[in-house]
Amino acid sequence: MINGEIGKLLYKIPSNLKILDADVNWEHEVKNIQQNNLSLFTAQIGAIPKCILKDKSSVFCFQWIYQFLCSVSQLEYTHQYPPIELKICKFRNGMPDNYKLHQNVKEELFRIAEQNKLHLKQIKRIGMDIISIQVRLKDQQLREIILFLNEDDEQSLFQINGVEYKLREHID
Repeated sequence: MINGEIGKLLYKIPSNLKILDADVNWEHEVKNIQQNNLSLFTAQIGAIPKCILKDKSSVFCFQWIYQFLCSVSQLEYTHQYPPIELKICKFRNGMPDNYKLHQNVKEELFRIAEQNKLHLKQIKRIGMDIISIQVRLKDQQLREIILFLNEDDEQSLFQINGVEYKLREHID
Protein backbone atom coordinates (compact mmCIF):
# COMPACT_ATOMS: atom_id res chain seq x y z
CA MET A 1 0.00 0.00 0.00
CA ILE A 2 1.23 3.48 -0.81
CA ASN A 3 0.30 6.44 1.35
CA GLY A 4 1.22 10.04 0.72
CA GLU A 5 2.10 11.68 -2.55
CA ILE A 6 1.77 8.89 -5.06
CA GLY A 7 3.19 11.13 -7.79
CA LYS A 8 6.59 11.22 -6.12
CA LEU A 9 6.59 7.49 -5.41
CA LEU A 10 5.25 6.18 -8.70
CA TYR A 11 8.37 7.15 -10.63
CA LYS A 12 10.40 4.95 -8.25
CA ILE A 13 8.12 1.92 -8.50
CA PRO A 14 9.43 -0.89 -10.70
CA SER A 15 7.71 -1.18 -14.08
CA ASN A 16 6.77 -4.80 -13.33
CA LEU A 17 4.48 -3.82 -10.45
CA LYS A 18 1.35 -5.99 -10.58
CA ILE A 19 -0.83 -4.48 -7.82
CA LEU A 20 -1.26 -0.89 -6.70
CA ASP A 21 -3.42 -0.28 -3.62
CA ALA A 22 -3.02 3.37 -2.67
CA ASP A 23 -4.62 6.17 -0.69
CA VAL A 24 -4.41 9.27 -2.85
CA ASN A 25 -5.56 12.87 -3.04
CA TRP A 26 -5.96 13.54 -6.77
CA GLU A 27 -6.51 17.27 -6.40
CA HIS A 28 -3.22 17.52 -4.50
CA GLU A 29 -1.38 15.18 -6.89
CA VAL A 30 -2.47 17.10 -9.99
CA LYS A 31 -1.28 20.39 -8.50
CA ASN A 32 2.16 18.88 -7.79
CA ILE A 33 2.71 17.26 -11.17
CA GLN A 34 3.68 19.41 -14.13
CA GLN A 35 1.03 19.29 -16.85
CA ASN A 36 3.22 17.48 -19.39
CA ASN A 37 4.03 14.80 -16.80
CA LEU A 38 0.40 14.26 -15.81
CA SER A 39 -0.37 12.12 -18.84
CA LEU A 40 2.76 10.03 -18.24
CA PHE A 41 1.84 9.69 -14.57
CA THR A 42 -1.66 8.39 -15.30
CA ALA A 43 -0.38 6.15 -18.13
CA GLN A 44 1.96 4.52 -15.58
CA ILE A 45 -1.03 3.83 -13.36
CA GLY A 46 -2.84 2.28 -16.32
CA ALA A 47 0.11 -0.05 -16.94
CA ILE A 48 -0.37 -1.70 -13.54
CA PRO A 49 -2.73 -4.68 -13.92
CA LYS A 50 -4.61 -4.32 -10.60
CA CYS A 51 -5.23 -0.79 -9.33
CA ILE A 52 -7.22 0.14 -6.25
CA LEU A 53 -7.13 3.85 -5.53
CA LYS A 54 -8.89 5.49 -2.57
CA ASP A 55 -9.55 9.22 -2.33
CA LYS A 56 -11.74 10.66 0.41
CA SER A 57 -10.82 14.30 -0.30
CA SER A 58 -11.06 15.12 -4.02
CA VAL A 59 -14.30 15.97 -5.81
CA PHE A 60 -14.67 13.93 -9.00
CA CYS A 61 -16.66 14.58 -12.18
CA PHE A 62 -17.14 12.83 -15.53
CA GLN A 63 -14.78 15.21 -17.32
CA TRP A 64 -11.95 14.15 -15.00
CA ILE A 65 -12.86 10.47 -15.48
CA TYR A 66 -12.77 10.93 -19.27
CA GLN A 67 -9.29 12.50 -19.13
CA PHE A 68 -8.06 9.84 -16.73
CA LEU A 69 -9.35 6.97 -18.91
CA CYS A 70 -7.80 8.52 -22.03
CA SER A 71 -4.43 8.67 -20.28
CA VAL A 72 -4.51 5.21 -18.70
CA SER A 73 -5.53 3.71 -22.05
CA GLN A 74 -2.48 4.99 -23.95
CA LEU A 75 -0.86 1.57 -23.85
CA GLU A 76 -2.56 -0.89 -26.19
CA TYR A 77 -2.50 -3.90 -23.89
CA THR A 78 -4.22 -2.25 -20.91
CA HIS A 79 -7.71 -3.09 -22.20
CA GLN A 80 -6.99 -6.67 -21.11
CA TYR A 81 -6.66 -5.61 -17.47
CA PRO A 82 -9.52 -5.51 -15.01
CA PRO A 83 -11.12 -2.12 -14.38
CA ILE A 84 -9.31 0.31 -12.14
CA GLU A 85 -11.13 0.63 -8.82
CA LEU A 86 -11.51 4.19 -7.56
CA LYS A 87 -13.09 4.45 -4.12
CA ILE A 88 -14.41 7.97 -3.55
CA CYS A 89 -16.71 9.99 -1.32
CA LYS A 90 -17.33 13.06 -3.48
CA PHE A 91 -18.82 13.46 -6.94
CA ARG A 92 -20.14 16.66 -8.49
CA ASN A 93 -21.17 17.28 -12.08
CA GLY A 94 -22.87 20.24 -13.67
CA MET A 95 -24.80 20.71 -16.85
CA PRO A 96 -25.31 23.81 -19.01
CA ASP A 97 -27.39 26.54 -17.38
CA ASN A 98 -30.37 25.97 -19.65
CA TYR A 99 -30.46 22.24 -18.93
CA LYS A 100 -33.38 20.92 -16.88
CA LEU A 101 -32.71 18.05 -14.54
CA HIS A 102 -35.18 15.21 -14.90
CA GLN A 103 -36.57 13.34 -11.92
CA ASN A 104 -34.69 10.11 -12.67
CA VAL A 105 -31.20 10.67 -11.30
CA LYS A 106 -29.91 7.38 -12.73
CA GLU A 107 -31.00 8.41 -16.25
CA GLU A 108 -29.34 11.79 -15.71
CA LEU A 109 -26.06 10.08 -14.87
CA PHE A 110 -26.21 8.15 -18.14
CA ARG A 111 -27.02 11.36 -20.05
CA ILE A 112 -24.21 13.38 -18.41
CA ALA A 113 -21.72 10.57 -19.00
CA GLU A 114 -22.74 10.43 -22.67
CA GLN A 115 -22.09 14.18 -23.03
CA ASN A 116 -18.61 13.58 -21.61
CA LYS A 117 -17.85 10.85 -24.18
CA LEU A 118 -18.32 8.10 -21.61
CA HIS A 119 -20.50 5.03 -21.40
CA LEU A 120 -21.84 3.78 -18.07
CA LYS A 121 -21.87 0.00 -18.27
CA GLN A 122 -23.49 -0.53 -14.92
CA ILE A 123 -24.69 1.29 -11.81
CA LYS A 124 -25.56 -0.80 -8.79
CA ARG A 125 -25.86 -0.60 -5.06
CA ILE A 126 -23.52 -2.71 -2.94
CA GLY A 127 -24.95 -3.07 0.53
CA MET A 128 -26.72 -0.05 1.97
CA ASP A 129 -24.26 2.77 1.32
CA ILE A 130 -21.87 1.92 -1.54
CA ILE A 131 -22.78 2.67 -5.16
CA SER A 132 -20.60 1.22 -7.93
CA ILE A 133 -20.51 2.91 -11.33
CA GLN A 134 -18.62 1.08 -14.08
CA VAL A 135 -17.40 3.50 -16.75
CA ARG A 136 -15.59 3.17 -20.08
CA LEU A 137 -14.78 5.50 -22.94
CA LYS A 138 -17.67 5.74 -25.40
CA ASP A 139 -17.35 3.59 -28.55
CA GLN A 140 -13.98 2.17 -27.47
CA GLN A 141 -13.02 -1.09 -25.81
CA LEU A 142 -10.25 0.22 -23.58
CA ARG A 143 -9.52 -0.05 -19.88
CA GLU A 144 -12.46 0.75 -17.65
CA ILE A 145 -12.86 2.24 -14.22
CA ILE A 146 -15.28 1.38 -11.44
CA LEU A 147 -16.17 4.21 -9.11
CA PHE A 148 -17.22 3.14 -5.64
CA LEU A 149 -19.09 6.03 -4.04
CA ASN A 150 -19.35 5.62 -0.27
CA GLU A 151 -22.43 7.54 0.84
CA ASP A 152 -21.98 6.48 4.47
CA ASP A 153 -18.81 8.53 4.88
CA GLU A 154 -19.39 11.81 6.75
CA GLN A 155 -17.64 13.67 3.91
CA SER A 156 -19.90 12.10 1.29
CA LEU A 157 -21.13 14.39 -1.50
CA PHE A 158 -23.13 13.61 -4.66
CA GLN A 159 -24.30 16.67 -6.59
CA ILE A 160 -25.75 17.39 -10.01
CA ASN A 161 -26.29 21.04 -10.99
CA GLY A 162 -25.82 22.16 -7.42
CA VAL A 163 -28.52 19.83 -6.09
CA GLU A 164 -27.34 17.26 -3.58
CA TYR A 165 -28.74 13.71 -3.74
CA LYS A 166 -28.31 10.44 -1.94
CA LEU A 167 -27.67 8.29 -4.99
CA ARG A 168 -28.56 5.11 -3.09
CA GLU A 169 -32.18 6.29 -3.01
CA HIS A 170 -32.26 6.22 -6.83
CA ILE A 171 -30.52 2.88 -7.47
CA ASP A 172 -32.29 -0.50 -7.25
